[in-house]
Amino acid sequence: MENDLILARSVLQATQQPSTRKARESYDVQTAWEKAARPDDPEALFRDLRKRTVPGLLSHQADVLRSYLTAHTQYADIALQLPTGSGKTLVGLFIAEWRRRRYDERVVYLCPTRQLVNQVAQQASTKYGIDLHAFTGSRANYDARASADWRLPRRSNRTS
Repeated sequence: MENDLILARSVLQATQQPSTRKARESYDVQTAWEKAARPDDPEALFRDLRKRTVPGLLSHQADVLRSYLTAHTQYADIALQLPTGSGKTLVGLFIAEWRRRRYDERVVYLCPTRQLVNQVAQQASTKYGIDLHAFTGSRANYDARASADWRLPRRSNRTS
């Protein structure tokens, strides 16, 4: 049986400290961007994503994000249990995206059906401003660029 999954795309690249003034200025901009791209907590990430259309977190969603941050960041795998319609998708995606950015981790967000994979991918992009790849069905049918993006070495191994 094949698993349907969603993979977050890694977009940052590491740079080396430059020697010229112009290069240092460019490096400073890149360093500031990377720092902003590595938010301290999932709530900061939510505030920083400008493409999102959701105006704010609900109080119970913010509580779950804070609880995760204070008591569960050491676990590689997590599962969320919230009532129907309470925003599990938003909370799960922001935890995943935060870990991806903060710790330079590859993230897999699993869904039990193809329909749900497509729904979550659409919501991530249009509602939350999170860029990702959705993979469903046979590996032979995966988009080649998305698959290559997933297989890229992590940021610490790249150069600009």
